[in-house]
This record gives sequence, C-alpha cells and structure tokens, in this order.
Amino acid sequence: MRGSRTNPPLKVARLKRLGVYATVVLAVFLLGFVPMWLVARTRENERRAVEQVLRLTQLDNGLAAAAIQARRGDYEPAREDASSFYTNLSAELDRRPAGFTIPQREMMQTLLAQRDQLIDR
Repeated sequence: MRGSRTNPPLKVARLKRLGVYATVVLAVFLLGFVPMWLVARTRENERRAVEQVLRLTQLDNGLAAAAIQARRGDYEPAREDASSFYTNLSAELDRRPAGFTIPQREMMQTLLAQRDQLIDR
C-alpha cells in the first residue's frame, strides 16, 4: 500500500518536470524563430519593392526598344515592341498594388486608349 501512495505524487512531479522542459524548449524555439521570421519578412518586402522597380524598368526598356526600332526604320519589330509594351502596361495597371500613383494611372489609362491607333499605323 505504501508504494501506491507515493506513486501518484511521483507522477505529478514527473508531469510538472515534463511541462517545465516543454516550456523551456518552446521558449528556446521561439527565441530563435521570431528574429529569423522578422528578417525574412523584411527581406520579402525588399524583394517586392525591387520586383516593382524591375517591372517598371522593363516597361521603360520595352518602349525605348520600340522607339529605337522605329527610328531605324524597322517598323515590324517596332510594332511588336510597342504591342508588348502596351500589354505589359495593361498588366501592370491591373496589378495591386501598381507601381503608379493615381495621376500616373489616369495618364496611363489615356495612353492605353490610344493603343490601337499607335500600333496599327
């Protein structure tokens, strides 16, 4: 009988010790995880900003390529580059968040309205 009386307190002590160990392990995990998560989130925001700048630069380069081709007299490649520019511009305007301010967006919308006139010439 004596063994059965001491057994429950030993189980309770073991469970408490296991709970303390689990809490310590969780705290150590979070101590390492939280700073790395914050760094990863910062890098993700930086990556998104750089991707946005890259998309706008690609738009600019596409339009410049069309202008250069037209000046050289290569009208079919110029038309293709202009068409690609308008397609990419439309996709960028549909993206949320877009890389343009509201006045820029309005100006780009009027530019898109003239798309067919410029490409078909």
